[in-house]
Amino acid sequence: MVTQIPDRLLRKDDALQHVHNHVPASYPITYGNLREALCNNKKEGIKFIDYLIQFVEANRYTDISLLGRYILYSWTGISADKFSGQTDTRVFITDDHIAQLIQSCLHADENRRPDVQIILKALLSYKQDLIKRTKRLSSTPNLFTKDHLASFIQDGINELANPPIQLLAAAWKTGITISDIEIKTVSALSNIESQLETSSPGLYDGSHGIARNLAEAIEIGFLPAYPIYTSWINELLSKELDDYSLRQGLAGYGIANLTCSNFISPVTLDERLKKYTTRLSATRPDNSGFSTGLAGITYFLLSYAQHSGHKNALQAGLKNLISLTERASHNAGTTYWLSPNNEITSPWDENSAAHITLVFIKAYDLTGSIVYKRYVEAALYTHDIYATHDNLNQYAALGNILLNAHQSLKERMWLSRSKWIAQVMLQLTGKTELEKENMLDFLLNYYNRLS
Repeated sequence: MVTQIPDRLLRKDDALQHVHNHVPASYPITYGNLREALCNNKKEGIKFIDYLIQFVEANRYTDISLLGRYILYSWTGISADKFSGQTDTRVFITDDHIAQLIQSCLHADENRRPDVQIILKALLSYKQDLIKRTKRLSSTPNLFTKDHLASFIQDGINELANPPIQLLAAAWKTGITISDIEIKTVSALSNIESQLETSSPGLYDGSHGIARNLAEAIEIGFLPAYPIYTSWINELLSKELDDYSLRQGLAGYGIANLTCSNFISPVTLDERLKKYTTRLSATRPDNSGFSTGLAGITYFLLSYAQHSGHKNALQAGLKNLISLTERASHNAGTTYWLSPNNEITSPWDENSAAHITLVFIKAYDLTGSIVYKRYVEAALYTHDIYATHDNLNQYAALGNILLNAHQSLKERMWLSRSKWIAQVMLQLTGKTELEKENMLDFLLNYYNRLS
């Protein structure tokens, strides 16, 4: 997503009423490109600082804390209300003086916040030094430790109103202590029981995803293998729609059944998987995407082949991979797929190139072909090294994809990129329960990769 420097931002100190004032000279740039421009004294960076000067002048009556957070919003594209006094601005701002100045804007004690004239003077000085290419001191953010990460995860789960079973199970497996975990587990199981009849079919946010989470919690030993849980799993898996997608259709049902295979009768499992394979092998949608298109179908077919050695599934999956490579577009070392309307898909979308890498990772795991590895790399290059994003659900998804790439390709750069995402998330506050859950899910996965 391109970071839009907003042209309508909060004015004065009336945050609750969201009074907006038009600010000219909006300047769109991704955070990664902005960071590079500022570090190398490029004109795009100078233009951005000039924009900030105009913005501060137009909003000089705004509360300084709010002003600081909106400067961070302009800088990163991340909503102002996701920053707090705990945010380490040096993570985002590479100039030490400006980073410390914006940090002081967020100080809990308003008497220790700078005057707007000090902010303007600092930005003007920064602009002049960029123009003159004067060397300035770089900021050095605190490197987070494994203990710090564990503490953040622990606090995050404890603060959730109703943490889901998969988060509780993952934290338990990792050895992170969660307060009142027995009570939270009972509540999570009660929530699952209440969805036995009401949930719609689907892997992403439907009955099949619930079944998968429950099965995985039992598999790792977090929950006992009570017959009632097996009954729930089978009831949740029995729901179906006439849909082929990974998100809510046959491909997703197949993945869920593979995950839950130890809780389904062998006859039922075999019948379902063969039925899904037959139907999906004959399906070739125009949509290439992962969530709702050909890539998601292919992911199931290859997963089934990997699980059971099913030849028809493997042949159909490899045939689909040829179609995906033929549909791919290439530009400046990156690979992406157009929508059925020949439009470029947002790099953060569930059907985007980054998500499609998951099927090429699966293909690489199965075959070891360097061709599939190259597609993984080129598709992930659609994102900046220093990627930021306001939607923390989508941001966490990218983090998990990078972890998958590292696990399969054994290349440290993908772990380094996921580390950046973890570092960013440690500075933010999710604004919805779902954002908080997905942030914690990614951070747990990252935590487990640390030695």
